Amino acid sequence: MRIPNLDQIADLTVMPEGEYDIKVISAKDIKNKEQTRSAIMLNCKIIGEENAKPVFHALWMGNNSDDKEKYDGMMRRVKEFIVAVGLDPNEIETNDFAGVEFTALLKIKNFNGEDSNEIARVV
Repeated sequence: MRIPNLDQIADLTVMPEGEYDIKVISAKDIKNKEQTRSAIMLNCKIIGEENAKPVFHALWMGNNSDDKEKYDGMMRRVKEFIVAVGLDPNEIETNDFAGVEFTALLKIKNFNGEDSNEIARVV
């Protein structure tokens, strides 16, 4: 098979730091490498920016081995995010995040030599 000319296919780019409208495309449950901590991983897109790289955001959960202060701190951050994007923190499932739209301040993060956008905070 012959591959067509790919010059017209735009590369995905990191957006400059700033405020953007975000949409959660999908959400899934994940665990850390050691399988000791759970999170909800959100796969998001920047609305109106077709060539922007996806934005991934993890909501890390507290667990039974955490002391009360650490557990409460982690779960507080999860609750604050859920409330900020307009969801009910008392009745939520992982799949409830899909389709949610919100405005966020994005920053640029470099990991292993590759830049990506990261949610600094929901506005």
